[in-house]
Amino acid sequence: MKKKKLTDLKRVLIVDDDQDIRLALRALLRDAGYEMVGDAAEGTRALELMEKHKPRLVMLDIVMPGISGLEVLSKIKKDYPLTQVVMISGDATSGHVKKAMELGASGFIVKPFNFNNVIKNIERALLDAKVAVKTIKAEKPAKGLLEQNQQNPEPQPDKARSLR
Repeated sequence: MKKKKLTDLKRVLIVDDDQDIRLALRALLRDAGYEMVGDAAEGTRALELMEKHKPRLVMLDIVMPGISGLEVLSKIKKDYPLTQVVMISGDATSGHVKKAMELGASGFIVKPFNFNNVIKNIERALLDAKVAVKTIKAEKPAKGLLEQNQQNPEPQPDKARSLR
């Protein structure tokens, strides 16, 4: 089985309609050792990039033309439940924050943002992702073994001898 590289765990997609924000986040995250798989100015393109690159983390603006960030968040969490999404917005009304968290956002960063807070939110989200992946991996072998035992309730001696 192929081991995941560290960069696989730090793959980030940036989605914001403000090009300056995308460029600033790209530079900040690249300097911090993250791999940028792409960036998008609107939700439809973000979903295309999700399908193509399957990043571990998405930095997602709420207010964008076309599909809103909250709609994109909902779709990401439905199709890619282990992907962590940190919302970014200049409008941090309690309604937006509450809705984003209800939809599964891992964090919320208010623009203009403090670069240290951005990195802290990302690190927290990726830590949550690692825990989720470990939990799922721990559950799968047990389930697979149970299914195998139900299919083959009695050991087959001929096969056991041939494996020795």
